[in-house]
Amino acid sequence: MSEKGDKTGKPHVIRVRFAQRLNELCDQTGIPVSGKGRVVRLSSLFGVTAMCAGSWLKGRTMPRLGKAQEMAEYFGVELEWLLTGLESASGEGADVPLTLDERELLASYRALDPDTRQVVLKQMRGLCDG
Repeated sequence: MSEKGDKTGKPHVIRVRFAQRLNELCDQTGIPVSGKGRVVRLSSLFGVTAMCAGSWLKGRTMPRLGKAQEMAEYFGVELEWLLTGLESASGEGADVPLTLDERELLASYRALDPDTRQVVLKQMRGLCDG
């Protein structure tokens, strides 16, 4: 059977829904809107041609598994959610992508030594409780 799908059109629907999730992640993480640089930004981020990125965004194609994993990591979502819209068994972080600020905060936290991380966590908990 061709990739275009069977009589039910399911492969097409899967690609369109993937594109909806990808566009939503782009919106939520500050990647410019379509027509204002989104295709160029995605192609740059993931090392693909603009034609390839545009095809993902329009639901004509989907990325290969390795590229999809790279995208999921970048956006801070589960691969399963990105590809299917379903949460993983753990359900952790699958429904809420990280914002640019959150990704920056997480990267900074990960760069800290373990003792400093504990100090930061204690301060954060104090702020959240207060």
